[in-house]
Amino acid sequence: MLARDSFERADPEMRDANTQFYIAYSYYRQGWGRVSSDDALFKLGLESVNRVTAIDRDYVSKDPNLRLHSPAELRNELEEGLKVTADDFNPLKVFRERK
Repeated sequence: MLARDSFERADPEMRDANTQFYIAYSYYRQGWGRVSSDDALFKLGLESVNRVTAIDRDYVSKDPNLRLHSPAELRNELEEGLKVTADDFNPLKVFRERK
């Protein structure tokens, strides 16, 4: 994803919580699917969101365009996407919305 590449170039030492949050969010957005999620991208997203909390435990995004604002919210979405549950086989799942 081009945007993520730009964020990674902007923070090569991975020390900026805001940039790392956007990187994690980009993995979530790219890996999210109506039927299934891309586990590899979600795992990379978890690594990035863990860096956010390591840098700033109290980080909260101020971006009004995002639906998830804290690392805890984003981590929850990523972890839930990695789980295989009975709900994964629900055909109505295709109507859910990405955050």
